Amino acid sequence: MVDSGTKIYVNHGCSATNNIGAVYSVTEMTADPDFVPVEFRENDIGNIVYNTFIDRNHLLYIRPNEIMKGVKAGDEVLGNDLDSLSESSWKDGVKNLRDMCLGLDRGETTA
Repeated sequence: MVDSGTKIYVNHGCSATNNIGAVYSVTEMTADPDFVPVEFRENDIGNIVYNTFIDRNHLLYIRPNEIMKGVKAGDEVLGNDLDSLSESSWKDGVKNLRDMCLGLDRGETTA
């Protein structure tokens, strides 16, 4: 299966350097791993029948995927991966993004 969504071209923009998506009150560096801010709480879609399309694209319907800053040809497209975390994965996700942005972890690519 090949993911045809635009999210496959988006990398995480550390310290709010994202040029698409939304503006949030926290970044991976300022977020409290033990407290999920209200603006991220609706990400947890709960126990539903697994659907690949929903899994890969539901956040595009919940969150705006708008260009925030001027993006020129050749620019890297950067999003804020905090908005892809569910409440149940928040703590580990914040730690992983922090480590990646600090150069302590290379991050991971998921299919």
